[in-house]
Formats: sequence, C-alpha cells, structure tokens
Amino acid sequence: MTHANDTQNAMNDLAQLLEAYGADQARWPAARRSSVEGVLASDPRARAMLAEAAAFDRLLDGAASVPPEREHALAQRIVAMAQANAPPLDRRPVVVAFKRPAGRLTVDIHRAAVASLAASLLLGMFVGSSGAGRSALGYVSEAIGLGDDWSEVATGDPVPGSDEVL
Repeated sequence: MTHANDTQNAMNDLAQLLEAYGADQARWPAARRSSVEGVLASDPRARAMLAEAAAFDRLLDGAASVPPEREHALAQRIVAMAQANAPPLDRRPVVVAFKRPAGRLTVDIHRAAVASLAASLLLGMFVGSSGAGRSALGYVSEAIGLGDDWSEVATGDPVPGSDEVL
C-alpha cells in the first residue's frame, strides 16, 4: 500500500512540476526533480505526461510572440474603452441619518415584539413536544391529497421503505 501511495504522490508532484515549469527538467527545482526521477523511470503514465508536456511546450515555442509595444497599446485601448463606458463617479459624500423615535411608544413596540417572539417560541415547543401537531398534519395532508407519507416526512419520522431518517 505504501508503494502505491508513494507512486501517487510522485505522480502528483510530477503533474505540479509540469504545470508550473513545463517539460524541461532543467527548469525544475533540484529537490523536487529528484522526487520524481523514480516514477519517470518506472511508470509509463509518468513518461506519457512528460511527453504531452513536451509537445505543449513545442506548441507554445512555435507560437508567434507579440512585441511589448503592441501589448502596451492594447492595454491602453482597453483602459480607455473602460473609462469611456464607465458611469461618472459621484464624488459627493454620502450622509445617512437615522432618526430614532423617542418616547414611550418605542419602548412599548420593542416589548411587544419581544413578548410575541417569546410566546411563539413557547407555543412551538409545546406543540412539538406534545404531538398535537401530528394529528393536524395528518388531516391537512389527507385533505390536499398527500396521504400519510407527508405527515411522516414533516414530523421527522422515518418514511416507509426508507432506511434514512429525515
């Protein structure tokens, strides 16, 4: 098992070297080059990866190069077009003011909201623990034509014929 792991690690290292430095082994860092020498000598897949990378390097070497002046001119045209099509910037400062209503009304609204949330939590806990919601779910699922399977899914009980608990 260790040999298979070592081979796989060496293949991964080789793939990284080929992607980063190409097929020319002189460009590879010496320490990493020695880590893949064994797999290159023994594994036909590694030699095929090296041959494919060498073919890709030849393709890139044969491609026409663009003079730096043309690259710079293209970059300048792209920037000019982006600036011409960009919406104007609004350089005014943005001021956001929040006005908080003062007085007893604000406190009463907050208390009412907190009380409502607490009551709904307690009601939900009661209905969930008592099972009162299960019979109601059964009636609703039958009324809309889903049958008993829907109530089992909604309450978290296992679905008949399924090994999985939802």
